[in-house]
Amino acid sequence: NACPTHVITGLEAESPRGRIYLARSVSEGRIELSAAVQGHWDLCLQCRACEAVCPSGVPYGRIIERVRAQLAEAPQ
Repeated sequence: NACPTHVITGLEAESPRGRIYLARSVSEGRIELSAAVQGHWDLCLQCRACEAVCPSGVPYGRIIERVRAQLAEAPQ
């Protein structure tokens, strides 16, 4: 409920958990780094509000930073 894009869209893929799942799936080669996947990450405001309320202490900011690096290195 802390993620602004998830609150507005109501889509699991727009939640921190959904984006982490997408990042893991790309990193494990289960899905390709497609424009659709990139679109979900692009909607992240990087406000890190999710970190403050995460009971597990997931370092979402570091995860999204790695994702952004992957996107920068990916062929266009």
